Amino acid sequence: MIGKAIHTILKDKISDLDDGKIYPIVLPQNANYSINSNLNYPAIIYQQFTEYETSKDKNPNMVFCRVQLHILSNTYKEVNNISTEVRDVLDHYVDKTNEGLLNVPGYYLDGNNHSFISNVDISHIFYVEEEDDYYEKLNIYSRRVEYEVYYYNDIIKFNYNIANPDPSLTPSNPLLFNIDFTKKELMRRGGPIIDYEKKISAGVNPYDQPNYIFNKIGKTKYIKANYTGSEVIQTLEDNDEYWYTPTEIGSLLPTYKDGISDGTLPYVYYQDNQNIYPSNTESALSLPYGALFVFVYKPMITSGENYILGAGNAATDENPLIISHKKDGASITIKINPNGKTFDGASRERTLINSSDSGKYWGGDYHFLSLSLGGSMNYTGGSVNQQGWYEYFNSEYNPKLTTGQILKNNSITGNTDSMGVGSKNFRCGRIGTITSGETSAGFGIYEMLIFAPHKKPELYNSDIAPFQPTDIIYKKVKDYIYEKYNKLK
Repeated sequence: MIGKAIHTILKDKISDLDDGKIYPIVLPQNANYSINSNLNYPAIIYQQFTEYETSKDKNPNMVFCRVQLHILSNTYKEVNNISTEVRDVLDHYVDKTNEGLLNVPGYYLDGNNHSFISNVDISHIFYVEEEDDYYEKLNIYSRRVEYEVYYYNDIIKFNYNIANPDPSLTPSNPLLFNIDFTKKELMRRGGPIIDYEKKISAGVNPYDQPNYIFNKIGKTKYIKANYTGSEVIQTLEDNDEYWYTPTEIGSLLPTYKDGISDGTLPYVYYQDNQNIYPSNTESALSLPYGALFVFVYKPMITSGENYILGAGNAATDENPLIISHKKDGASITIKINPNGKTFDGASRERTLINSSDSGKYWGGDYHFLSLSLGGSMNYTGGSVNQQGWYEYFNSEYNPKLTTGQILKNNSITGNTDSMGVGSKNFRCGRIGTITSGETSAGFGIYEMLIFAPHKKPELYNSDIAPFQPTDIIYKKVKDYIYEKYNKLK
């Protein structure tokens, strides 16, 4: 993980290494590579030794890693020059570019740096020592340089590649999106093109209305599938590095709140038709094999739907998953429609919560909702669409259900609707809604995580949601949420 991040930094910053001669552990061992060839130098071999730092928190939140670089060349001068360049780049490394090395801008907050490189958020890198060597039989000069690297034990570590049998279909998974609305440093304004200089500031209109909110892991890849009526064709698609609304029109943009008057972490507030959506070419995310959604939010205004996830004005066969947490009079509901624009009583709609108990289902500064749904039977080969489970609690009411209780009491039955032919019949559309005639009463959101499987489910469990409450990933998700939003404990 951190080795790949160091590889990315050095390849980007040092021109003599931009053709990729940076390797883990050993030099390549194959017929196309000769360690005696001048063409293969300079080169760097790296290795790492990792341990968790102790902290005042119950769980360590910082990872300490010693990274050793072995810089190799057939001339001492080149070893020395490359070593100097490496030290200039790595020692006290901070990503100060506007757009970020890998499309996520870094920032400084509360005495700590944040430099994002794929699934790593780096705090500090320090030079430790170096030592020269010479391999006489190979006529190769070497310098071992050691660095100490500190990076955050963050949920973004769950973004990595799991190879499919077809290597052309290897997505970034299971974590596709970590949208953190508590960090204004990961938000910007702009028109159709992002303006990195337009940073967000609470209470300063219009700079309290972000229309670009960055995914902490930058660009990701996901599997899209197209059902033709006779076969499923899979492709690997790109997600851009942010969710956005490509306009600076205030009526469509949410508002960043610093949380001070609320006594909470910062959040982004949505009402009416304010919305953002993933900035890929479809303006939505295709999820043929299902997904796990995790939200930390708070419903704030009554007498209307609150579209935590909503829809646009797309064609009927492009309807996404919609989720609402609503209070109308004394009645409180949390409900979903896996393929819709509105809640119109369709048989596929599911009501997760229906209560008049405000203390349990409306109050509280923080609300947690996780929702794991399977894909559509056109793609999974199963007998139903969107079977799954959910878990809900808030900062005033947390029954702390066991995994058995979740599976028994919070299961979601699938539906057998004919979803039609096409690639878009289970999708994630947007936060908020712009569907004609629909609005959100008002809610704040702190964070959203979306996990997706890396392949089609096995035939024996094709209807089961791809992520279960017994999975280690779900345990780590809740550990992360409890640590950050400790009022939920």
